[in-house]
Amino acid sequence: MPIQKAFIIMPFKKPFDGYFDHIYKPALESTGYLVTRVDDLFAPRPIIDDIREKIIASDLMLCEMSGRNPNVFYELGLAHAIGKPTILLANSKKDIPFDLQHIRTIIYDVKQAGWEKNYFRQ
Repeated sequence: MPIQKAFIIMPFKKPFDGYFDHIYKPALESTGYLVTRVDDLFAPRPIIDDIREKIIASDLMLCEMSGRNPNVFYELGLAHAIGKPTILLANSKKDIPFDLQHIRTIIYDVKQAGWEKNYFRQ
């Protein structure tokens, strides 16, 4: 059976880098996924080609919408356009654009101690 692949769409800054390393990647790996995000890719070509290729090749997407990063929403649009199953995350409802509010989203509160244990059991 081939290994399933997950691609993480997220901003590249604190605290999200820590979420990737300590929460998202380990949680998905514990269920058998090979996990990548765009900064894991190093090729001498336009980065959008790498992003498109990873989205197409992935079985599952995880999208961190907190902060309303335009690059994140562009990549999410690509994933939705080709019908990829996507887990949406945000730390506030205000980070969810109107046209995505009908989709179930995991809302987490980083002000709660141990918040990650409530959503990402390992």
